[in-house]
Amino acid sequence: MNSLTRSAVSTVAALALLAAFPAARAQAQMGGGSEPHGKLVAVAQKSAPTGGFRAEFLHNLDDAQKEIQSLAEAVPAEKYSWRPAPGVRSVAEVYLHIARSNFGIPQVWGAKLDDPSIDLKNLEKLDPDKAKVVDALNKSFAFVRRSVDQLKESDIERSISLFGTQSTVRGAMLVLITHMHEHLGQSIAYARINGVVPPWSAASAPAGR
Repeated sequence: MNSLTRSAVSTVAALALLAAFPAARAQAQMGGGSEPHGKLVAVAQKSAPTGGFRAEFLHNLDDAQKEIQSLAEAVPAEKYSWRPAPGVRSVAEVYLHIARSNFGIPQVWGAKLDDPSIDLKNLEKLDPDKAKVVDALNKSFAFVRRSVDQLKESDIERSISLFGTQSTVRGAMLVLITHMHEHLGQSIAYARINGVVPPWSAASAPAGR
């Protein structure tokens, strides 16, 4: 293993450890083949707010969701079980970890998860099948968006208990979007190590590169 690869692996492992979400926190789709595993979840919603903190959050969500979903589709199915080192999350487990938090955190502020197909407790243990992982990931982003759409702007400063500390709905939303971006960075490192260029980078690269 050359020094560049060792450095990348070390960075990935550190990201995984620093960004890890304990199980308690969850309480409160362009593979290598020719067939797509599912359509990307549309980011536009008719009920989306046009101003205030919810609109700012959803603008950030648009970016995170677009890149996480497109990267998940770009990684070949056979790489979903790859992990940089023993004891570190695999490709599939990172995406499922994002999904679990997307399903879990909005429930802290009162959003209701009424999809019986989602087993939140065991979600990160799901079979690392690309189609199943991407489906869970897409459903989780749709749930976040619905949960925010259903909030009133006056709810943003409402006090809640967040992982055992006093916070607000705004605080939970900030934790949620930060968590997505942390693991997006981890997923980019995973993809690069496995020779996958993020779609947004590939689209802007000079011809032949």
